[in-house]
Amino acid sequence: MPPRPRIGIFPRYDASLRNITLGSGYTDGTLAAGGMPSIMPLTSDRDLLDQLVDDYDGFIIPGGQDIDPGAYGQMPSPNLEEVSPQRDDMEYYLAPKIIAADKPLFGVCRGLQMINVSMGGTLLQDLATTSFIENPIDHYQGPPYTTVVHAVDINPASLLSRVTGASELEVNSIHHQSAFDIAEGFVISAFSPDGVVEGIEMPGMRFVLGVQWHPEYLWPTRAAQLGLFKGFVAACR
Repeated sequence: MPPRPRIGIFPRYDASLRNITLGSGYTDGTLAAGGMPSIMPLTSDRDLLDQLVDDYDGFIIPGGQDIDPGAYGQMPSPNLEEVSPQRDDMEYYLAPKIIAADKPLFGVCRGLQMINVSMGGTLLQDLATTSFIENPIDHYQGPPYTTVVHAVDINPASLLSRVTGASELEVNSIHHQSAFDIAEGFVISAFSPDGVVEGIEMPGMRFVLGVQWHPEYLWPTRAAQLGLFKGFVAACR
């Protein structure tokens, strides 16, 4: 059996407990897709971060806290939630390095947002109070997160459509921010019915894709969601 590709998963950080955490859906989904996941260290050491780009075959940026709006030139909204300076620093530095090295990069929720911001895009800081969204739907569901709450329309010519085998998916939703100005070189691959960006990708790369929903909760029972992990791991080979 050929060796499994090594997948570096960015750490989530609980500052109050000084704990590194990660939902098991990310590691289990990667294993089910044929990858070998490991959680990377949380560090600001640039030499070590540069080494991590070389050490792994692909990377996942998981969901988590809000991104500090200073990273995209905005003042904080009154509805800004908890931020993680440690995560912001590490992810903002590494994401462009990973893309420049043409290593596969898969972003989930905050991960999509960080990919966009680190490459020059911006975010809507709070969907509930923005005037850009008409007929809004509730994007911040409560548990269980294995329940789907709205559909997304997928560009049938996109990488996202190819790996999921779908032009429409039912998804869960646990976010109050979303991508707004899309970074140069990226395209939008999915929208929710109210126009919120649900998927972005970078054509011409092996695999640079972000989704706004949380497939780590859905892949055990939905083949299209497992397809996200399988497509990513296949690119890492």
